[in-house]
Order: sequence, then structure tokens, then C-alpha cells
Amino acid sequence: KEHYWDVFNHLLETVGVFERIINGPERAGDTALSLLPWRSEMDDYFAMEVAAGHTRATLTKLACLLHDIAKPRTKTMEPSGRTRFFGHPDQGAEMAREIMGRLHFSRKESTFVSMAVSQHLRPTQLSHELAPPTRRALYRYRRDVADVAVATLYLSMADYLAARGPLLGMDEWRLRAAHYERVLVGVCETPEQEETQHPLVDGHVLMEGLGLSPGPLVGRLLDAVQEAIAVGEVANVGEALEFALQLLRVDDNEANVQDTGREE
Repeated sequence: KEHYWDVFNHLLETVGVFERIINGPERAGDTALSLLPWRSEMDDYFAMEVAAGHTRATLTKLACLLHDIAKPRTKTMEPSGRTRFFGHPDQGAEMAREIMGRLHFSRKESTFVSMAVSQHLRPTQLSHELAPPTRRALYRYRRDVADVAVATLYLSMADYLAARGPLLGMDEWRLRAAHYERVLVGVCETPEQEETQHPLVDGHVLMEGLGLSPGPLVGRLLDAVQEAIAVGEVANVGEALEFALQLLRVDDNEANVQDTGREE
């Protein structure tokens, strides 16, 4: 019921909508498209070559074409009659990667497209019912999707418009457009600390400050500390070390509880 077209035609429509979104005159002349966020740097972003003369715009169109390709193989029907497609983004990403390889795209290009396919639902899942996403949710989106975050966001926009088609409700669309604006701001305006080439804390700082040896534990602590820095919970090296120390204490307590359970 959410889709006006079947899957195949929805995929074609998604490509067409995305093409209109990145076209300035068409975007400005369309009531729905004009509500979408756009910055001048988006032109540069989509025009940038990824590899072999193929731009981000071209690869995003391929992601639009392939984003729901796994729906037929993941289709299930609930007793209520509702159709579901559990896991179609991840399975679609695998199919997209295979297709890109068959068409002799580079690994970098295949990764770009498969990442966008695997994450195409993510922008609208960053918060409940399109509420403002938290800094932590935005940080994790940037961290997980990286260079493809903006492309995936615009794929999400095109996906929704191509799903609703002529059934698009403008009130609902305004709410979604405002959500996309918040996500775009969160993706583009990263905290200054994330932009520096010399991070506040690295693995060496953690090992020296906490007396740790190299290993997976240091990596896990570093990921958690960097996230805390990004969301404003940690502001300096001392706070970062204290934060990491608290995590170590929690891990130790959990390990002790598990050991006690095994003894019993």
C-alpha cells in the first residue's frame, strides 16, 4: 500500500526522481522537489569522479536502480495480508556488488553502490517518527556510511517520492523534507574535532594513559571515546581517559558477574 508502482517501475521512477533532484531548474520548478534541502556544495559532491570517469551522480543513479532489487527474493506475506521484505537492503547490497563486478566496475565503485543500497533505509530510521535525530545517531551514520552518506540521503528522498508517486501527501512530505534537512546538516556540519587530522585521542594515548597493551580492546575503547567526543560528552584528553576507564570498569564488572555465574 505504500507503493504506487510495482518494484520494477518503482526502481525506474527512483532513477528519474533522483535525476530531477540534482537538476537545478527542475528542482526549483517542482513543488515537492523545491522543499528538499540543497546546498551549492552538493553540485560539487555529485560531480566528483569516483573512478574511471564515473561520478557520484552516475553511481547514485545505479544505486537508485538497484536499491530494491532483492525484494522478490525476500518477499513474505503475513497472516494479515501485509507484504514484508525483511533483509532486502543487505541482500540487495550483495546482489548489487555482484552486478557491478559483472559489468566491470572497479571495487571502489562497487563499494559505493552496494553501500548506498545496504543503507538506503537508514536516513529515515535515525529517529522515531522523523523526530530530530540525536548527535549520536548522526555521528554513527557518518561513521558507518562515510563518503556515501550524502548520496544515500538523496537516494532516500528519491525512493520515497518514487514510492508515493501521484499519491504523495504534501503535509507528510513537508515533515520528511524537514527531516532530510536536519540529516543533511548533521552530515555536512561535522564537529570541528572530527575534521582535524590530529585527533584528540588515539590508540597510543589510551595505551599510555591506561597501561594497556595493543589489541582489540584498545580499538573498541577508541571507537567509544571518539563517539563521545563527537557528541560532546568528552572535551579533553583527561575526560577521554576517564571515560575509557569507566568503560573498562564496566567490562570488568560484567566479566566478574559472568565468572560468578559459571562457578554457581
